[in-house]
Amino acid sequence: SHSAYIYSIIFPHPVKSNLILSSQIKNIMNEAGWFKNHNMQEVIDEMKSLRVVSVEGRRKPIYTTTTAFQREIIELFGLNIG
Repeated sequence: SHSAYIYSIIFPHPVKSNLILSSQIKNIMNEAGWFKNHNMQEVIDEMKSLRVVSVEGRRKPIYTTTTAFQREIIELFGLNIG
């Protein structure tokens, strides 16, 4: 599912339950005060359009151009993208 893919980007380490992932996402968003302006589904939907391309002979994967909101999400969750 798309949600599982987004969760795997945000939390790349194996986790036993989507409930735990949802809880972690909610905690991070709550601590940052994001629920004032955004909801969790909005964050997941925004990250759905982010694509990764691996090119043979290239060490780093190539990511599609990110939107301003995606960059905010990437920063909030401390993702190593780009």
